[in-house]
Amino acid sequence: MLTISNPRSHALILGAIIVVVLPARVALRQQYAAERHRIERQGRRESSQEMAAQWNALRYTDAVSENVTKAFLAKIDGLSLSLTELNKARLEQRLKEALDYLQNPTFEEYYRLKTAGLRWQFELSDRVPKFLRRSALLEQGTEKPTPRELVKSVWDAINTPKAGVPHRITSVCLDHIGMETSRTNSPHAIMGEKASIGFTMAREAIDPGFQYVDPQRSSSMGSAPELFVHISFFAHSNVAVEAGPVYLSLYWSEPDQNWALSRMFTDVLLRMDALF
Repeated sequence: MLTISNPRSHALILGAIIVVVLPARVALRQQYAAERHRIERQGRRESSQEMAAQWNALRYTDAVSENVTKAFLAKIDGLSLSLTELNKARLEQRLKEALDYLQNPTFEEYYRLKTAGLRWQFELSDRVPKFLRRSALLEQGTEKPTPRELVKSVWDAINTPKAGVPHRITSVCLDHIGMETSRTNSPHAIMGEKASIGFTMAREAIDPGFQYVDPQRSSSMGSAPELFVHISFFAHSNVAVEAGPVYLSLYWSEPDQNWALSRMFTDVLLRMDALF
């Protein structure tokens, strides 16, 4: 029987085992991790396909052939919301304008919705510079562009690569509409509460940098909290085969006594790049 009593021999054998075993374990661990990620990706893909099939099977009203905005507003009229009569009246008008814009987006209408009758400030959003780098405005002298010029640059940067055709909603499902009020416009509040109708992966529409600030709210500790309304529905876009959910959030501007466009999320299946 062979025995090894030399400590140095023990160390050599242990070292040889480590040299052989550790790389094998690392390789197996990497292989298992890659396999796990592949299975997870496949699972997500299959889940997305199942959800898309369910959403595609819903009944949709064409935005071109029928007055989908009027029908949409009629559907939400009976929904129970904790709003004043003024809130409701202004919400109906603003939502009509927002839906009309999403069906036929133009820069002029977008800029009007974001500014007309509202007290606003503009500070270029962190999400915007990559679009502005393609804009000739940044190459024009040293004069600071106006907010309108900056927003137009963002609009052109998004739409010009697509042959100037803005992404838009082409049809809407009127049978599944969610709506609720909230004190925040966080993604969880917009997509994860009562108005939630699901999604595979959310894509946020771009806000170039509009801010609506109530001076009294910011300076007074006893002022009323912010108020938002979140609306959700299923839709088709002009750039995708699959249908998917759309989430809109509107902000109540107290000094202006009107609603402002706040945030918009669409499912990636709709493939929409938009300003909201």
